[in-house]
Amino acid sequence: MIKNINIKNNIQYFLDVTYYTTPQNNKKYKLIILLTFNLNLYTTILCNISIIANENEETFVTLFEYLKNRFQFNIMKNNY
Repeated sequence: MIKNINIKNNIQYFLDVTYYTTPQNNKKYKLIILLTFNLNLYTTILCNISIIANENEETFVTLFEYLKNRFQFNIMKNNY
């Protein structure tokens, strides 16, 4: 994870959460994926793939705060 996040010329990061890839008998688990797009390589790079349980707003706030503090991510908040 750290190696892929710190690659030079990563210009944008993407986060996705889905429950379609976890076993159907246990819906409390979701798969979370962190990707980045690298301008020099002109490709998308997988940074992290994890399983989270019982996700809620606090789960995502904690995750985003960690990324912001550890890797100096600029987290944008959308108000829709």
